[in-house]
Amino acid sequence: GMNMIFKLIIAIALPFISGFLLISILSRKLEISFLEKSCIGYGVGMGMVGLIGFLLGIAEVPFTFISLLVPQVLLIFVLALFLLFGNTNQRTSTRRRSSIDFSGLMSLKTFGVLIVLSWIFFKIFFVFFEGLNKPLVSSDALLNLSSGAKFFYFQKGFQLDPSNEHFFAQDYRLFVGHPLLTGVIQIWISNAIGSWSEIFVKMWSPFYFVTILGVLYSAVRLKESSNIALIATFFLSAVPLLSFHGQDGYADLPLAFYALAGTVYLWRYLERSEPYALVISGLLMAMGAFTKNEGIFYIISAGFILFVHNVLQWRRPWFGVHLFAIPVFIYIFPWYIFKMRYGIGLGHGEEASGITWVDSL
Repeated sequence: GMNMIFKLIIAIALPFISGFLLISILSRKLEISFLEKSCIGYGVGMGMVGLIGFLLGIAEVPFTFISLLVPQVLLIFVLALFLLFGNTNQRTSTRRRSSIDFSGLMSLKTFGVLIVLSWIFFKIFFVFFEGLNKPLVSSDALLNLSSGAKFFYFQKGFQLDPSNEHFFAQDYRLFVGHPLLTGVIQIWISNAIGSWSEIFVKMWSPFYFVTILGVLYSAVRLKESSNIALIATFFLSAVPLLSFHGQDGYADLPLAFYALAGTVYLWRYLERSEPYALVISGLLMAMGAFTKNEGIFYIISAGFILFVHNVLQWRRPWFGVHLFAIPVFIYIFPWYIFKMRYGIGLGHGEEASGITWVDSL
């Protein structure tokens, strides 16, 4: 009922607020629109939830609404104080207005813009509608993420006793070494709404669909007119696989979000030499590596690009690399240490042998 929807809104809004505040702090010296800050902020906030939940899990603090809520509220409080009392010379945006041009009210161009806009809004509505009406259906989302997250939710923890046959949700997850970002988000949402709902548990997903569109629009907008940015956004929104992942709750969409956003900010650093853009890029790429193991390749590629860029600019090869490496290291370090400590290995780990219930799906 409405009570459930209200709790769901809180579960989505809290991470959004913390991410928005963090990006507001990091992007002070950058030209950045409210739309872009909101979209990047959502992904970063969800990434923070993933890290908080993971750290609680390895510290063997039971997963409850309060244990997952308190660190987020503290984080919001600290970031808000930092934003209020920190160095406040906010860069004002000198960007061309990001609003769409409606002059000559019903010209052919305006008509085209309205059609494109209405299509994008229809796609967003469709993804949310489907997301709210359909349970988890794809075996990928179930086996890699949700069945393990469900186990963690009901166990109220990661079950880290290696002698236990279900150590770290073994046999509830296809690969024990699969990263946990979206799984932890599901644990958080379930605790926030007070039960495990096969529909609501994946409602983080449609928001990634909306925000990846916002990230693309903002990125194209750095170089092109708002109309061209809108058309690019339209083409991305029309990709069938993207709208499927938007309602399905699989990790490919968040990985795409972090890879795209991280690459945009890497480009901003290379193009405009904005040091803070590189910090944001590192943070986003690290969140991608905690979403799927493939995310690590984006980090390696970004490092290589920085290296080549420095050589071409006649700088020391490692110039500026620390700006990228520090957020990556801080964010992803606990996950890799954990994997080494329990002998899971750096990749997927061995495939689960005991998943016999899959055959009946």
